[in-house]
Amino acid sequence: MTEQIRRVMDVGDATAPENSERKIMASKLTPEQKTLNKEAKKLRDAAFERRRDAYRSEMNAAKAAIKSGDLGKSADAAAEAFNAAFSAREAAAFAIKEKIRALEEELSRVMEEHKVTLDHAKEARGVTHKREFNAILEAERAVNAKYPDMDGCYSAAAWKPVSEFAPQVGKSVALHNAKENYE
Repeated sequence: MTEQIRRVMDVGDATAPENSERKIMASKLTPEQKTLNKEAKKLRDAAFERRRDAYRSEMNAAKAAIKSGDLGKSADAAAEAFNAAFSAREAAAFAIKEKIRALEEELSRVMEEHKVTLDHAKEARGVTHKREFNAILEAERAVNAKYPDMDGCYSAAAWKPVSEFAPQVGKSVALHNAKENYE
């Protein structure tokens, strides 16, 4: 019977969904072959379970040996050190964020407290600056009326010719004429 199971297993599991060719073959199997195929599948599945259990058991033992050894202990110590450093940083950051939150609340309160005073001061400043500006304009107009020759004049050369002032210096007529020619 074992030989028959092997022959059926060589054909494979005809009911496996991943192979449509096998499905066709399953429809061509005799009832005896189908029974043998079922038994082979049970044997295979049981063998797989045993093999998987052995694999998992050995894998867990290998991992446990590493974890309980020096390397595992040093990894645990490093993880604890990291967690402690991370917690310390988070605690410090939280404390700073709380201070910031408190300062933002205080800032908001101060801004609100001074808003009315600032609004009145801003309005008064605008009114005062406007009056000051108008007073300066009026003063400029009065001075320009008194000195019309200086209104818009920004240099001596644009104001009056030098020849007009040469006689007042007491220089000779020759110098006076030379200056007139120069201009």
